[in-house]
Amino acid sequence: MEMTQEIMSRLDAIAAKFGETADYFWPKMVENQIIEGWIKISSPFLGILVGIILFYVGFRLHKKDNFNDAEDYVFGFIAVGIAVGLLSVVFAFASVPMGIKELYNPEVYALQDLLRMF
Repeated sequence: MEMTQEIMSRLDAIAAKFGETADYFWPKMVENQIIEGWIKISSPFLGILVGIILFYVGFRLHKKDNFNDAEDYVFGFIAVGIAVGLLSVVFAFASVPMGIKELYNPEVYALQDLLRMF
């Protein structure tokens, strides 16, 4: 019960500070949470795509005969592609569920951000 009263008093104080701009501010905060949710969902997949592209470029360069002198660069492409891809997969396991939560209920996360500000 005390927690609810504390939250309500903080929200009242915030509304008093913002005045008429609160009607504009709250929908923008909710919209921001939706955007953050999409970024948290899409960014790991972008990293996976970059890893696949780097791996593919390294593999294609390895197959060409004129790149025999640059074997270190070729295997560097392959190694970096694998590393970026694996790190993006690990990041996806942490980031995607949080992004889905933010898309499902953006008001809660907007409220959490608002309470963290004050």
